[in-house]
Amino acid sequence: MDIRKLIRSHLGNKGGVRTGEIAKAANVSRVYAHRILRELQSEGEVLRIGNANRARYVRANKRNIQQELAKELRFCATLRNKGLDEDLVLKRIHRETGVLQNLPAHTLRIVEYGFTEMLNNAIEHSQSDAIDVTMTRSLRNVSFAVRDRGIGVFNNIMRSRHLADELEAIQDLLKGKTTTAPDRHSGEGIFFTSKAGDRLELSGSGKRIVFENTVGDLFVRSVKARVGTLVEFTIAVKTQRTLEDVFLKYTGDALAFDKTGVTVSLYKAGKEFLSRSEARRLLTGLEKFREVTFDFGGVESIGQGFADEVFRIWKNGHPTTRFVTTNANADVQFMIDRAIHSS
Repeated sequence: MDIRKLIRSHLGNKGGVRTGEIAKAANVSRVYAHRILRELQSEGEVLRIGNANRARYVRANKRNIQQELAKELRFCATLRNKGLDEDLVLKRIHRETGVLQNLPAHTLRIVEYGFTEMLNNAIEHSQSDAIDVTMTRSLRNVSFAVRDRGIGVFNNIMRSRHLADELEAIQDLLKGKTTTAPDRHSGEGIFFTSKAGDRLELSGSGKRIVFENTVGDLFVRSVKARVGTLVEFTIAVKTQRTLEDVFLKYTGDALAFDKTGVTVSLYKAGKEFLSRSEARRLLTGLEKFREVTFDFGGVESIGQGFADEVFRIWKNGHPTTRFVTTNANADVQFMIDRAIHSS
């Protein structure tokens, strides 16, 4: 039997096919059917939509892909925490599902920021071998959850800062700058994510913090003790909140705008920039400009995470934006060049 012909026939009749369906119809193993489907995908004839046991293959034309993606409003995966990159996971969600499809631009920025920040925290801090990720879309909301099986957020803070219990750790966390890895992170990720969404729940050990922005309050609750950390985030599709507003409210305006470009004066915010969180905050809104000038005057050093986020990840995603750097000392320039050349 010509299995490729069979696949094309099923695609013509049903629009999409699953590996098990083809294996049964062709009387071959799932492994063999999967291999042929992957070959067709590499040749550009089909595209895989969805993930895990919901995955199916559709004809690789733009209209068909958009129609099929619109039906796939849930992403769920268990990810091995070895060489894991939160940016690549986000791209996978874009590629395999319609969860983020056609969201208002300002809502999309909030979801992408919060998701990458929370997943990066799990990658960097949890010491967990695996991380569970889900993201869903309903008519009104977009939600995601990140769960690890590691040390636990409050336990981690307690140990690193020599605190007595979870409540002291929560109190420390709420200051907005707490981090257990100051050489890589500023501690801003949770703080800004908690302000950007409608609701953020952070559970670990036997405690849960609920940031409820719809009523402008937060709650601390005792819950059943759990291994690791669970982060749950929700925001309305039609939220009026923007990342720019959140950042400006808590950091002040450090951007000087003109018609075609923007100058980011980093010295106004501090002498060191270390984390991806700091980079993402500074980069918000810069896609509007054709040229971005980073003025590093007075900045003593930048971290690998900051440099990588700005000069590799963001720049690769916005190839038409021209970057200019000024007043960078030798140490700062070294980190910039290292990030650029790793692209």
